[in-house]
Amino acid sequence: LLLCSERSLGTRFNACAISQNILKFNATLRLTARVGKRRASLSVNALSDDDVLRRAVRQAHHLALRNPEDEEVMEEPGEVFAGPERASVAAAEALEIPEIGSFVAEACSLGSVAGVDLAGLVMVTKGLRAYADSRGGMAAERYHRTDTHITASGKRGSGWAEHQSHTLTREDVVACARRAIEKGLAAQNPRELAPRPMTAVLEPRRWATFFPAVSRTGIRGPRMRDAVPS
Repeated sequence: LLLCSERSLGTRFNACAISQNILKFNATLRLTARVGKRRASLSVNALSDDDVLRRAVRQAHHLALRNPEDEEVMEEPGEVFAGPERASVAAAEALEIPEIGSFVAEACSLGSVAGVDLAGLVMVTKGLRAYADSRGGMAAERYHRTDTHITASGKRGSGWAEHQSHTLTREDVVACARRAIEKGLAAQNPRELAPRPMTAVLEPRRWATFFPAVSRTGIRGPRMRDAVPS
């Protein structure tokens, strides 16, 4: 059994004003039935319905009996273990919508003062993963994830910035807003540049999106090495 539960809350904003507060919750239980080297898995999210859970167990067992043998199937751990919760932060667990909203309000005020429209989303996700097997194996882990995305727009262009971490502070949101505003203001006065070799420094997320396309063009050796941002 693998239980995955997430509670996400956040604030969306547009034109330097909060437009929506978000609260969502989802929990999914993944069951894997194993008979010898045969196995089958299915997932359910109606965790409060005992009949659904019993039916899911029977169905997983039924499917496992009919599946072909898997020569690479691994044994269940069969022991209780606990790993370090590096992604779990008490400060993130304490965050709720009013506090997140106050972070966003301060960021929006910076956009108003700068004369650009700020839009974006600040989201905090609080999660739990728990594992158990019929041999007595058990494990559990809490984790947190925060995502801040901000765009500063003007009449002639826009600037974008993001912040991702395991926790979130007022300073994180404000710093992200300042980066977006700085880029947005620069975009209002573009300069013409003659074609020439140029060095581009991409933020990590943009590089992760851009890199697969670059790699498919056949760049190899020194050119590929020089393309990796520092």
